[in-house]
Amino acid sequence: MLLSLSLGLVAALCWGIHDLLVRIFVRADQLFSTLVTVLLYGTLMQLPISLWAMQSALPSSSALNYTALSGVLYAIAGIALYKAFVIGPVRTVAPIIGAYPLFSIIYASFGGDALSASQIIAILVVIIAAGYVSASGEKTTTSNQQKAAVGWALLAAFAFASSFSSGHSASEIGNELSLLAPNRFFSLLTIIVVALALKVPFKLAKTQRGWWLLMAALDTTAQSAVISAGRLEHPSLAAVGASLFGLITVILAAVFLKERLTATLWIAVLLVFVAIGYLGV
Repeated sequence: MLLSLSLGLVAALCWGIHDLLVRIFVRADQLFSTLVTVLLYGTLMQLPISLWAMQSALPSSSALNYTALSGVLYAIAGIALYKAFVIGPVRTVAPIIGAYPLFSIIYASFGGDALSASQIIAILVVIIAAGYVSASGEKTTTSNQQKAAVGWALLAAFAFASSFSSGHSASEIGNELSLLAPNRFFSLLTIIVVALALKVPFKLAKTQRGWWLLMAALDTTAQSAVISAGRLEHPSLAAVGASLFGLITVILAAVFLKERLTATLWIAVLLVFVAIGYLGV
């Protein structure tokens, strides 16, 4: 259980830094070009690992099917997350996206991975407090914009949970290392297909390549950590730990971008880590 949670926390840290870089460097009109660039670099990073793992045994067709589904859903989640945060407000969309572990827990319960009542309470504390901190920003929108933002946020939450669930299923029946590159390839392919269908530009970003490489490494590490928990006890806890990425981004913004956190927000941060510590016991 502790290892699953630890992998989730590694993912949260990586995604938290990744999202901070997104906020600093990515413009709204760069959505698809950024996603394509990051996913391509990530695929190239994982390819040697997967090829090495495939020397021992090729993944089964069932594992590849689950991996393909996970990759497609991850791409959809990425698009929806970007769209939701572009529209805002943050205080509306962040708690919804951060609540994706609820879907993960539902999936896990169907598979017999039942959690105790106290664990569920701790998970709810994590989700609510993390969402509160992540949603602390201010941004005005029209009613229609807010409805659209909520819709995209719900889609992102559902797609993230579904992607991780499919990835866990793939890991359970196949070597997760051999499935890393195929997973990211299907995500990349999905982004390109969607961009072509919507007739939006998706050319590789040519400037700031160092930052795109760093973002790719962070995103790749985070997704791999969550999916690798598929063979461990209570893999859903990896998804719960990873849901802290929004909270970590807010903390990093407070440190590096001088976005002040109130005393109430710091209390929420403390509650989150206390609940996470309990889950790891």
